[in-house]
Amino acid sequence: MALIIAQVETPPPLPSPWPTLVELMIPWLFLGMINGTILAVIAPQKGASAALWFFIGLIPVVGFYSAFILASRPDVSVLERLRQLEEASNPRAP
Repeated sequence: MALIIAQVETPPPLPSPWPTLVELMIPWLFLGMINGTILAVIAPQKGASAALWFFIGLIPVVGFYSAFILASRPDVSVLERLRQLEEASNPRAP
């Protein structure tokens, strides 16, 4: 009686259906870059650092809500005009 052992090649393992952490972060980074770019354009009008607000905008959830904080700040031109009006209405005695 002969014992025959069949040698069958096993198929390679299937790739995992679950995305990796890097794959999960790509859409968030893309949206963060868009948000950061918009905040970097608005920041100089508000008297803030464009680079700082770009990096804040890159943070996925925090950047979105910080956009409301930046948008609620008054423009530098409005503050300057208000200062000029206050000085014109309150002349100082020499």
